[in-house]
Amino acid sequence: MVLNLRGDGDNIIYGLRARCHDFCSNTDTCPATDCESRFLSLSYYQNGAWGSDTSKEYPFIKDEVFETYFLIGPSSVEMYVNQQLANSYTTQRPTQNVRRVQIGAYVQVFELSI
Repeated sequence: MVLNLRGDGDNIIYGLRARCHDFCSNTDTCPATDCESRFLSLSYYQNGAWGSDTSKEYPFIKDEVFETYFLIGPSSVEMYVNQQLANSYTTQRPTQNVRRVQIGAYVQVFELSI
């Protein structure tokens, strides 16, 4: 799963990636035989470079349906999974600068409210 809250140009105010441990051979599907450690990678992209990465616990269970929503504050993003706070991230730039939402990598979106 990929979620980017994009600002002006190439800047990403909030970037979320559902990832596997670096030794995983395929980070998109991440079978248990290749990867035992799954995590969320949170970061930002500004002036042509990624900021420092923050790793958070992986809140999803394979083959289980889940509901995810994001609560965006003036300088933070909270991620909820099945109505439980999964993580919180303080952004480096104000979220009012978000211009586009980018979602990708095997995700079905049923509703997007801004």
